Formats: sequence, C-alpha cells, structure tokens
Amino acid sequence: MVSAAEKLREFVEDDSAVGQVASTLAAGDFPVVPARLAALQLVGGVPFNQPTGEQLRSEIHLLIIAGSEFPASQFTRRFKKFTSNGKIINASASTRAGIVASAASDRVERGVVTDPNVDFTVIENADQFDSDITNALGEVLEVGEFSMANANVQETVTAPGSLLMFARPMYDNWDRYEPVEHQVEMSSTVLNKVDVAAIVNTDQSSPVADYIDKDTAEVLLEKARNVEPSIPEAVWELAESEAREIVERRQEMDDAHVRLNDGQVVRSILRLAAAEAKYDLRDEISEQDCKNATWLLQFAYSTVSFEENQEDAEIIDTNESDGITDTDRVAAVISSIEDQHDEGAPTDEVIDQARDRLGLSGDKVKEEIHSLRKKGELYEPVQGHLRTTQNIDESVILGHQSERRSIKSLKSIVGELEEEYLEGAPVNEVLARCEELGMDREKAEQELESLRKKAELYEPAEGHLRTT
Repeated sequence: MVSAAEKLREFVEDDSAVGQVASTLAAGDFPVVPARLAALQLVGGVPFNQPTGEQLRSEIHLLIIAGSEFPASQFTRRFKKFTSNGKIINASASTRAGIVASAASDRVERGVVTDPNVDFTVIENADQFDSDITNALGEVLEVGEFSMANANVQETVTAPGSLLMFARPMYDNWDRYEPVEHQVEMSSTVLNKVDVAAIVNTDQSSPVADYIDKDTAEVLLEKARNVEPSIPEAVWELAESEAREIVERRQEMDDAHVRLNDGQVVRSILRLAAAEAKYDLRDEISEQDCKNATWLLQFAYSTVSFEENQEDAEIIDTNESDGITDTDRVAAVISSIEDQHDEGAPTDEVIDQARDRLGLSGDKVKEEIHSLRKKGELYEPVQGHLRTTQNIDESVILGHQSERRSIKSLKSIVGELEEEYLEGAPVNEVLARCEELGMDREKAEQELESLRKKAELYEPAEGHLRTT
C-alpha cells in the first residue's frame, strides 16, 4: 500500500501532462497539491447525473487559502495565461453587481461570473467578500445559476465558468502553533459549496516536472477539454466508498461542528478523477484516477479544518473520549463570567470570549447558546444577558480545551523543528516543546504515534520525525 509520503512525492515528481502543467503553474514557489488541483480545474470534469436524474455541473470550483509569503498574484496570472478568456478580479474592490449580477431596468445585468464569454474567473482577496456577494456566490457554486427577483426583474442567468478563489488567513500568515480553523475567516456559504478548499503552507514541496510552453499547453488543454470520459460503475462505487471513509474519519474528530457530506465528496472525487482522465485523452475514468483524486482531497483535508458546515477538515486524531462538546465549552464560558455582572453574562462578551478562548466563530457560539436555551440550561434574565441553570465546573472543561489546542499544535511543532535539523525534528525536542506548552508528555507520545500510523509523520532517522 502506498504511504501518504510516497504518494505526495509521486505527485511532486509526476512528469505527465497534468504534472507539467502543475509544475508550470507552481514555478518552483507554490506547493504541489494546490498547483495540481488548479491544473485539473483547467480542463474540468464531466457532467453526470444524480440517481434522481438531475444533471450536475462539470466545472471544478476551488478555494486556496495562502499566507502572504506565497506569491498568490503571480500564481493567478500564470493560471490566467492557460485560459482562453479568463478574468481576474479583486473582491476587496468589487460589488455583487460586478462579480455576479444586478438588476438594470427590466433585465439582469450580468457580472463577470455569469458572463457566458468568461471561462474562468479568478477572485483575489476572497476573504473580503461581504454577505451580499457570498449569498449570491453560494447559488452560483451550487447550481451554476443566479436568480434575480425584484419588482421589475425575475430572471435566472447561468454561470457556466469555473471559479478559482484566493484568500489569506486572518493575520496574513499562518501561526504554526494555532489550529488552522482558528485562523480562517471565510463564509461557510462559500466554503460549503467549493469542490476543494486547500491550505497553502510550507509542508509540501513544489512540483519538479519540466515546464510546458504556452503553445503546447494550448493544444493540450483544448484537446483535453473536449474529451468526455465515461464513469464506469466500478469507479462510481469506488468514489462512494472513498467518500464514506473520508466522512467517517472526520466524524471521529472531537470537532463536532465540522461536517462532511458523502454526496459532496463523491462529486468532488468524480470531477477531479475525470480531469485526470481528460489530460490523458482517455474515454473512461479509471480506478487509479479515482484514487489520485481521493489522495488530493485527503491532502487538502489534512491541512485544513473549518467552522460550521464546511466541507474540509483537519486529519488529526483528537477523539472526544472525554465527552466534552462545544456546547459544554460555551456553557462553561458563560458560567465563568456571569457572576461578574449583576444581570448575567453579556451575550456580546460571551461571543468574544468563546471566540478567543475556544476558537469558535460568532455564528457557532450563537447556535450553541440557542441549543442551551432550548434544553433549559440557559436563560435570559434581561435582554442581552445570559445565566446558566446548572452548576458547571468551568475549570475542568476550559482546562481541557487548553490541552486540546496543544494536541492540535503537535504536528505544527514537528513541522517547525524539522527545518532546524538535517535528519528532522528530534523526538525529545518535540516532547520538550509540548511540555512547555502544558501538554502531558505521555499524551504527546500517544499523539505522535497516532500521527505516525496515519502517515502524517514519518521517521527519516531513528529518533527524528518529519511531516508528510
């Protein structure tokens, strides 16, 4: 069986057509997984039908979240050169009208995304979308259409192109000691609908295949885009099996707010697998195409974890064996501050503290407050203030939260130390760093072993570790 490290190396060294396009896009300064995903996006998948008969889009939509140390603007301009009529827009300087559509008198004025002549739309600074844009894009990403309905206009327009969106983490660069999901400020409306949301960090090498020249690429991509490989029943069944495994793996995580949908993952696998087959100009998707697509999704999921209802999640073994949920943690935050105020804990302060102490989004905290009120474990003595109805040992619950964060930082510690030593991060140094952060040494050793078993860490030399 191929290990994660071996498969990642295979992608890095792949000299096939898709490998060459990915290498040209990366240009030596962008990691292999987002570069390969973008290369596959350039040819797209194939239309296929749901069991209900509904035809699903073939376009592949991507979100890439990269720190400022990576040249995202250079990547987007290289990507645009591979399109026939691609457009680059900046979300921070755009409105819904410019990006999606607006009503003009008695008709719909199309934006870039719904322009039938635009095959690819690259959106920079996607983390700066306002709610008006994200709501409109949610419909575009899901069904490939946008519906305008007001007093003068009731019309639906198609959005036939693919979207490649770039965003930055909250503080422009990644903090290796903080879980990824605490550093991403993106609307779940967008995160929920893209095929893949990939993190760009320093844990992956750049592809090393020969670059492909523009003229050769134009001929190749034109041929590949016109291929429509079929999906054999065995491949469909394999995609469903792989999707179930990905979803089940995330259901074992203690981050109960992370959700994956089997159907969404199946569709993403099949679109990416179809693109793999199209690069080889084959008329049928193979099981190997399906496995390659699954690996790409797993690599993307292994470095990203998001908030409520998002498709992608961190592959880290932090099972909730203690039974403490986010609902418990929010209740503990309320309990810890309610006696500091005569009228109970101010809701705004609860949201702020839960965000800072637990890493939860404001919407997630509001949802947990609503859940506690429905269960009778919380009431509102006056509007805008909260009190708990049960005795809560917040020191135990919130103290455990600190340990959870330390566990999630373990892989980051290895990643940082491995750069300082030729043979990788010394295990003793890793454990010493964990103890400095307040993690129990025995627990840290167990987590290291768990990460090794899942091939997220490997041992290049005895007593040393590297991330995959």
